[in-house]
Amino acid sequence: MRSPFWWGCLALFGLHLLTERVFYLDLPLMDSYLDPVLSIPIALGAVQLERVWLHGQAPDYRLSGLECAILTITLACAFELLLPRYSERLVYDPWDFVGYAVGGVLYYGVGRMSTHP
Repeated sequence: MRSPFWWGCLALFGLHLLTERVFYLDLPLMDSYLDPVLSIPIALGAVQLERVWLHGQAPDYRLSGLECAILTITLACAFELLLPRYSERLVYDPWDFVGYAVGGVLYYGVGRMSTHP
């Protein structure tokens, strides 16, 4: 895992969870939209890593733009349309789709400039 972007997303996600769940800091904009933005790069990086480690892709393997788009749309629909049906803690927010899209674009753009995850 050598991608500074992927590690940065993971660290920021962890820091946000710490401030939210341990220190009980109320940061409304971050609490609402940071998770969708960060979850996609983290998930796409994990898929890319899985393809390298388990499926023998070259270490410099990158997900294609189409793969990033399909995975982003699939995850966004699962997180916003499917999971709220099974958990009362999760709610549908159409603006989260914007966050997921931003995360997908960041992963494809910025993530491709850094070394592989």
